[in-house]
Parts: sequence; structure tokens; C-alpha cells
Amino acid sequence: MRLARPAPRVRYEKGKAIKEPTPDMSRVIAAIEDDLTAAIQGVYGEQTEVRLTLAQAPDIRLTGSFQERPAAIREVVGEILANAFDGLDLG
Repeated sequence: MRLARPAPRVRYEKGKAIKEPTPDMSRVIAAIEDDLTAAIQGVYGEQTEVRLTLAQAPDIRLTGSFQERPAAIREVVGEILANAFDGLDLG
């Protein structure tokens, strides 16, 4: 899976541009990687390898043979990923 790098948000105060901090994506990946891998392997088997990387645009890529259509797999994996982000607490 390729996770998108968040674009820095800019706000203006007194005519000066101020960049707001973005999440540390290394910490985000570390926080969700184990749960995400376990959930995906629970659906598609332990032989399934899960890799998370950072990219400009998000994407779910598949390599290998699956019994389901790629669009169906992307939908399931996308839901698992969304659930991982819903419960994310970097505290």
C-alpha cells in the first residue's frame, strides 16, 4: 500500500504564511503496520505480504494470484486501512 504524504497546510497571520505541522508518517506507519498486516492476513492468509510505503498519491497495489477480482480486494483492503486510521492515536 502506498500512503500519501500529507501536504503541509498553510495559514496566514498578519500577512505571513505559517506552515502547520504535518503528522510524522514514520510514526503513523509504525502505529498501524502490525494491526493492518494481521487484519489483511486474516482475510487473505498468512502468506500474504503487506508493505506500507509513502508516495505522492495513495494506492493499493497487488502482486500475485488472488481468487477475487483486484477491485474487490482493493475495496476490502481500503476498508481495513480506513478502520486502522479511525482507531489511530499517536498520543
